[in-house]
Amino acid sequence: MTYVFDLVGVSPMLDFFHHEQSQEEKDAKRYPAYLGVAGCKLDLFLCSADDVIAQRQWNRDQVVDAMVQYWMNNRDRVRHWGDRLRDAGQHHILIGRMADVRSLQRELESILES
Repeated sequence: MTYVFDLVGVSPMLDFFHHEQSQEEKDAKRYPAYLGVAGCKLDLFLCSADDVIAQRQWNRDQVVDAMVQYWMNNRDRVRHWGDRLRDAGQHHILIGRMADVRSLQRELESILES
């Protein structure tokens, strides 16, 4: 299976947690996982991904590799989102999206159907 990771934005903490609660009502395994961390550091994302990886029975090595590759190949984007997080203030978190390609495709299709 192929996995992808990307940084998607900055959000107030409470908005992110509300979104996550609403997602729990759906079949979570069908959709990408969104991770929220309080700093722009790869280690924070790797730690927050462990539960999701285990829950969804994803290949940990492949997911970690996708996250590391994103971080190494997209330094400008990482820096951009780190700056936006600092600009937003302390009650905001950086959001990353982690998915297998099939679940990402399902999410995009559901958006188009809306």
